[in-house]
Amino acid sequence: MNIPLSKPEITPEDVAAVNAVLKSGRLTQGPQTALFEEMAAAYVGAKFAIAASSHATALHAALLAAGIAAGREVITSPFTFIAAANAVEQCSARPRFVDIDPISLNLDPRKAASALSEDSQALLVPHTFGLPAESAALCGEAETCGLAVIEDASQALGAQAGSVKVGGSPAALATVFSCYPGCPVTTGEGGLIVTHDAAYADACRSLVNLGRDPSAPKGGGKGASWLTHSRLGFNYRMDEMSAALGVSQLSRIDETLARRQRLADHYRGRLRPLKDRFILPMEIAGCRRAWSTFNIICREGVSREKVIAALADKGIATERYFDPPLHLQPFYREKYGDTPGTLNIAEGIARQILALPFFTTMSAAEVDYVCDALEAL
Repeated sequence: MNIPLSKPEITPEDVAAVNAVLKSGRLTQGPQTALFEEMAAAYVGAKFAIAASSHATALHAALLAAGIAAGREVITSPFTFIAAANAVEQCSARPRFVDIDPISLNLDPRKAASALSEDSQALLVPHTFGLPAESAALCGEAETCGLAVIEDASQALGAQAGSVKVGGSPAALATVFSCYPGCPVTTGEGGLIVTHDAAYADACRSLVNLGRDPSAPKGGGKGASWLTHSRLGFNYRMDEMSAALGVSQLSRIDETLARRQRLADHYRGRLRPLKDRFILPMEIAGCRRAWSTFNIICREGVSREKVIAALADKGIATERYFDPPLHLQPFYREKYGDTPGTLNIAEGIARQILALPFFTTMSAAEVDYVCDALEAL
């Protein structure tokens, strides 16, 4: 077999939805974008959703709308995708990296609390690999200190803590999702901001639409109101083809998540006998993980590079997440001077973690093939 790391599920219904937009001639921000936003807000239990052209642009807009100021600090994890730190830098603020919990791989709430200072303005909290973070504790700490909390739920659309979906709690100012091809819902590129705050939602809508007044006519209206721009903004809009794909994909998200859960359960069952060699991704009682990736951690004495090479010989793709972690990425290391050993847990996990093939259309036979290859090492 040749098994890719990831691939999107594109159904005939998805293709028909995009074709309908192409035939309509309405290709930029219009009814499909509005419908996608309405569906996303309803699904997670938020009052408002704002679609953007990517997860990275959505993060930037979310931070700007929160008023992140030049020279201030945003506390976040070093063990996440680089878009999080880049969005902070784009606001001329500084990402303050805090180490992670070694079990959940999410931001350690105790270390985040101890890192707060007079320079801190916000917490940017990733839900790493779709596992809900301890947002309640972090939101409580932030509220006490007058800080904003933005959740980076790039891989966590559909994740749930108790009865509340990630993005559904009003405790955080906003939650940002990715719609990248490896996610349960894809628009190609694409991102979503969800919030319960009406004024904040208006600010986000304006920022992603060139600073235009959100009350101005949409989609080609004429007159002074359509050409009124109340703030500096960006062209971060989602196009109609992407939104139509998102509408089609979001309509079956529960089925998609269930299929991915079955694949993850199959992986876990097959790999449990190898627990002396690999640490498997955890699950938390009362929480639902949104499975975007399936990662194993090589235990001490197991060479990750040898595992990668052996799997590659059998046509099995893998990936190292997130190696190096953000504070040791060349740009951030040069700018802020962090050195290896600064954040030991994140660095240790980054050296040993390995993503295995995982996607909605993956078959049980393909999972077995990967697990057989790991057993044969």
